Amino acid sequence: MIKLGEGFLKQPEDVCVDKNGVLYTATRDGWIKRMVRNGNWENWKHIDSSSLLGITTSKDGGLIVCDTTLVNNSCLDLINLLNSNKHIYVT
Repeated sequence: MIKLGEGFLKQPEDVCVDKNGVLYTATRDGWIKRMVRNGNWENWKHIDSSSLLGITTSKDGGLIVCDTTLVNNSCLDLINLLNSNKHIYVT
């Protein structure tokens, strides 16, 4: 068994794969990290939260990330990412 991201990912909770085959995960250190097709992980976008749990793709090709702090406060935040064509919807 190969453990993807062992030693690089801090408490990943969920993963999703976009239409291009890129794997994303939200971690407890506030990062959305991605693994590109060659198997390398990278810090992709920082959300600045320690309560990122679920992650999935949206119809428009963006990402939906569950932040339990925002859920507990009944907030919805839309973050437009710079230098990227993806949007992250944090809910």
